[in-house]
Amino acid sequence: MTRRYSNEAKSGYVYVGNSTRRDGSVKQYTGSTTRTVRIREREHKREVAKRNSRTWTGKGTDFKVTGYFKSKNPRRDEKKLKGMTKSERNKFISKKIKSSTTKKRKKTPTRRASASKYAPKRWTTKTKSSSKKSTSSRPTRRKSSYSRRYRRR
Repeated sequence: MTRRYSNEAKSGYVYVGNSTRRDGSVKQYTGSTTRTVRIREREHKREVAKRNSRTWTGKGTDFKVTGYFKSKNPRRDEKKLKGMTKSERNKFISKKIKSSTTKKRKKTPTRRASASKYAPKRWTTKTKSSSKKSTSSRPTRRKSSYSRRYRRR
């Protein structure tokens, strides 16, 4: 998705994780990110590994993401989740996870190796549609303007 304006919300993820505290209690953490959830989880785990971490998740002994979902406006959806109770939050996340896994993917047509996106384009000359192919006229490919301007002399 491309944003038309700089103040438009950037899509991302909203996630819920469990932070195990030093006293053994488990607290729930809600967060959002515009990167992948795996990267964000690694950052939280890095904070846990630090000796004198001052972040909320870093004060625990372990952090694990329990669920997440894709969002068009993750900051707004994070606020919604933080306003819910723990049981409501768990119910909401489990619904989102089920709905995202049950969606069927569209079948994409398979491409032939020769019609690859990165294969060089062949320039052909227009010929009359006949059963025999003309071998006398070779297709010529024009050099790019870059190579014409900056070629070695």
